[in-house]
Amino acid sequence: MRNSLEQAREITMRHEEKYLCPESWLFVMEHRLREFLQPDKHHLEGGYSIRSLYFDTEDDRLYTEGMNGLGRKDKYRIRIYNGGRDFIRLEKKTTVMQLKKKASTVVDSSFVEKILDRDSDGGIQGGNWLSDRRDPVLREFGLMENTELLRPKIIVDYVRTAFVSEMGDIRITFDRNIRTTDRVGAFFEDDVAFLPLLPENVHLLEVKYSGIFPGYLARLLNIGSLERLSFSKYVLCRDMIMNNGRMRELYEF
Repeated sequence: MRNSLEQAREITMRHEEKYLCPESWLFVMEHRLREFLQPDKHHLEGGYSIRSLYFDTEDDRLYTEGMNGLGRKDKYRIRIYNGGRDFIRLEKKTTVMQLKKKASTVVDSSFVEKILDRDSDGGIQGGNWLSDRRDPVLREFGLMENTELLRPKIIVDYVRTAFVSEMGDIRITFDRNIRTTDRVGAFFEDDVAFLPLLPENVHLLEVKYSGIFPGYLARLLNIGSLERLSFSKYVLCRDMIMNNGRMRELYEF
């Protein structure tokens, strides 16, 4: 059963700011935050791994919308933690201007395996296997599968350290060693060759909140000295794959 805060996140649009930082900076900020915020529920010593399987339409509509950065943008992904199969989420993330919201539902490994086996069996149960699902995320995902041929495109993998506060729905994450591959069939495999997205020892800070971000945390993080960027893991990793290891230019706000 999801708690009230998780349910609220699916409804409330949140701010999401992204900054690139060196490893030495993140190390110091993590130690500062431990005095004020709590580690999130997935926390392990040294961080935890996240692996996401991203989807797009036959004509890459979602990638194009994300690249253009205009209007409403949606992303669909399946996410696992620490390489496990015991807790898997199907997520839809929506961006409207600079505000974001996320809706999710829990699925099992057989659900993911059916998706990954789609091409080999000529389609999943005639393409209607999700049509009778009551869950709105599953129902919309199934609709996209049938009408726009939504299919897995890439895997994005990284290590995250995260801190949270229920006051203001604050979530601060440090994502290290972001990497990608288009070998989508290897989603559950351990031995996968990935392409690194960022230079060595350069990582991503994300600051997420509803309402106003507290001044004491802004000062603690010293984000005024950092460059805020437009940074979509999905779009940049697709660029990396399609452009033989070269990432497109990052844009400041």
